[in-house]
Amino acid sequence: MGRSGMVRAEDVRVLLQIVGEIHDLPNSVHLRRGHLVARLSEAFHAKLAVSVDARGIADGASFAAFVVAGELDADEQIYCDRYARDGHVDDPFLKAARALQGGLYTWRRGELVANRAWYNSVHYNDLRRLAGVDDFIHNRWPLASSQRSEGGIAVHRAVGDKRFTTRDRNMIHLLAEHLSTFLAPMPGEPDSLPPRLQRTLEALLRGLSEKEVAADLRLSRHTIHGYVKELYRLHDVSSRPELMARCGIRR
Repeated sequence: MGRSGMVRAEDVRVLLQIVGEIHDLPNSVHLRRGHLVARLSEAFHAKLAVSVDARGIADGASFAAFVVAGELDADEQIYCDRYARDGHVDDPFLKAARALQGGLYTWRRGELVANRAWYNSVHYNDLRRLAGVDDFIHNRWPLASSQRSEGGIAVHRAVGDKRFTTRDRNMIHLLAEHLSTFLAPMPGEPDSLPPRLQRTLEALLRGLSEKEVAADLRLSRHTIHGYVKELYRLHDVSSRPELMARCGIRR
């Protein structure tokens, strides 16, 4: 490893702080992933950070969980949602990554797809560019539950921003080595939650009442009550204390 790619002492301090924060969170994969992507977006000056689970990776993959943090306007969010739904299928980077089987990997985009191929691709011009994102680091690890599934994190910089460095890649790889087991769904916890349910769960776990959650999310109490009932169903519980216990919180 060249000196320019070496992880420095100040980098380790940042990573240890993030790892400590994740360890201190309740045993909820949704809270942990939400916190991680928010901290990654901040620490790496990224426009967008993502935590994802992919299923059926040998056949082109579908995303079972997609947790996002970043600054997107309404139009950019449309393209981000499209990517999560089906736009990743034609991603030349993921096609190249899919050919590399097993293990924990971390790449910069340019390490798998050359600039000319990337910027001439339909995927970049019709999706990523319109979402306002370009250069990225992508990390993946196999999920213990299935040989055909994998988890991963990615950070994306805005179009026109400077590219990620080898040092950035090595930092994210080191972080993933320590956190991959903490980002797997807990027993009895659903793999994925829609954004509204995710934010409702986070508010409930902070101790807010349904009325306070409604005010915080600027939604009606009736809507929040429906979200709470859906959270109970997904977590196979029937009360707030049971939900707290399922997510690892002790009152």
